[in-house]
Amino acid sequence: MSEGLIVKEFGEQLGQDGKEGRVFETRVKKRFRATVLNHPVDVKRGTRLAVKIFRSSKSSNRILREANFQQCAAAIGVAPFVVGVHTQEKYIVMQRCDARLVDVYEQVPDAFQYIICAYMARLDAQKILHNDGNCLNVMLIDDTPVLIDYGFSKKLKRGRTNMRITLWAMVRSFEHRGMRVPIMKACVEASDVSEYVSTGESYL
Repeated sequence: MSEGLIVKEFGEQLGQDGKEGRVFETRVKKRFRATVLNHPVDVKRGTRLAVKIFRSSKSSNRILREANFQQCAAAIGVAPFVVGVHTQEKYIVMQRCDARLVDVYEQVPDAFQYIICAYMARLDAQKILHNDGNCLNVMLIDDTPVLIDYGFSKKLKRGRTNMRITLWAMVRSFEHRGMRVPIMKACVEASDVSEYVSTGESYL
């Protein structure tokens, strides 16, 4: 993740305004090298990226904290990877998602529900509480779900899990939109989630 990455041009807004800012598309005008998941990566000219621009009230420390949580989640295949962050201009540059899950499917496919359950277990294993179980935070990249928006994430404390907090809130969010997610709901209520997690991992 490169700090101080400069974005000079912003394209169309992606989605609606969020709680802490807006997301725009940008295209790479000149090839550059970034550190992604601790590896140098050449980002080619023309690559489409997303830029999350925060409200002026968000502090530099909170921006870095969000970027770090997202990059940790990206390292375990749960989130879009972060290309760079600029704390003075208040934005994060990241991998661009293709679509919101709620805009693509009238009902959430079973495979995606299992995958989301598996993601909760991956985050638990890394002691990351996503903490924002909004169905609009489930995006797709190459037809695979990813979780975005780590602005409210925190270190997972003993006795708390994403299954009980993030996934529970996400089930309610989907249902509020009239979308049935019976597998995710059963996972929240299960005393043993291992079958849901292993099935989700088998799809990845």
